Amino acid sequence: MTPTPRVTESPRRRIVACACLLLFGLALLANAAPAPNQSATKPAPRRPVARPAAATTVKSPLKPVEVALQARTLEETGAYALALEQLKRLRGMQGPDADLELAIALDEARVGLADSAWQRLHSPLLSAALADTAGHDRRSEYPFQREGLWINGRFDGWYWYVARARAELAFARSDWKEAVAMASRSAAARPLSGKESLLLALAASRAGDAELGEAAAHWAAYLEPWLPEASYLAGLWAWRHGRRAEAREWLQEAAAEDSTWRTPWLALARLTLPGSQPDSLPTRFLNGARACAVLTSSRRPKQEEYVQFDKIPNLVFNPQPQPPDSVRALLHLKKPTQMFIQVLVSESGQALLSELPWVTEDQVPAAVVHHILDQVGSWRFTPAVKFAKPYRTWASVEYVLQP
Repeated sequence: MTPTPRVTESPRRRIVACACLLLFGLALLANAAPAPNQSATKPAPRRPVARPAAATTVKSPLKPVEVALQARTLEETGAYALALEQLKRLRGMQGPDADLELAIALDEARVGLADSAWQRLHSPLLSAALADTAGHDRRSEYPFQREGLWINGRFDGWYWYVARARAELAFARSDWKEAVAMASRSAAARPLSGKESLLLALAASRAGDAELGEAAAHWAAYLEPWLPEASYLAGLWAWRHGRRAEAREWLQEAAAEDSTWRTPWLALARLTLPGSQPDSLPTRFLNGARACAVLTSSRRPKQEEYVQFDKIPNLVFNPQPQPPDSVRALLHLKKPTQMFIQVLVSESGQALLSELPWVTEDQVPAAVVHHILDQVGSWRFTPAVKFAKPYRTWASVEYVLQP
């Protein structure tokens, strides 16, 4: 029996097989190993980071005096509609106050809400303010810092404001009876103001009272000798009564006092035509830049405003001759007496309008007022300047009366 041959493996083949097994094992390990720069374990999901809530600033409500200050600041920039919103907001915060009601009424008129202003001026609160004539210390214009007067619940102002505002609106509404009544109250409150007499003259003239209309126009022209509206109205009445030479003088004076106002120039031209009829009576109280003195007008600047300028107006020509001895003797002065006159100064430095403090004829005779205001018309100023631009504004000028 032949034995079966044994198959034996050569050493070389055994070495090759071991090498293959080794390479195969290394390959498996390489596939299972993590890639460089990678974590061997799956990263855990990120938890949301709790962030602090955004800081919220809770504004505390404004105090009434702060709202009042905002309203006054807006008025001083001529933003009467926005000021009116703040004043009404203030009224809702602290209740009615006669000074506040008056401020609301004036701003309503200035933004064109004449009917609302009319109703407010005739409310019981302001009717009581009109009747409050006690205390001479309150017969002065409101100061520019007047916000405190709007929140104390009492009337601190001057009844003249109510009468004058009612008269202006009545004149604009052609309510001549009311205009005469309120203009009379206004003129009685400021007996030496030519503008009050002018408003009364206009109201009486439109109401058909020729005698009062002409007399008041002449008185206004005497008190404020360079008020062109007064001279113009006096000229119209002279023309209506057939005194054409006198009418020409008055109209020429009105044209000279304000060369930019066309109305007296046109009246002079028509006056020269044979058989020409007098012009119609005026429908406006004050014209042009002078309209800023109308309480219910939006024209500025108002006397109660405060505006910061780079340069304030300065006098460059300020003659102050004394009244005649016979007139000055009526004052019974023992020492030099100061009067501070408010003057509206134009952008070119010209005096456009003037206001005296409240005085009675017992204190200062009308002849003295005529003399002083006649001089003011010739004063010249350097105008107020802001950002290298001239501005129209009010200036306070001292006038010294010698004994």
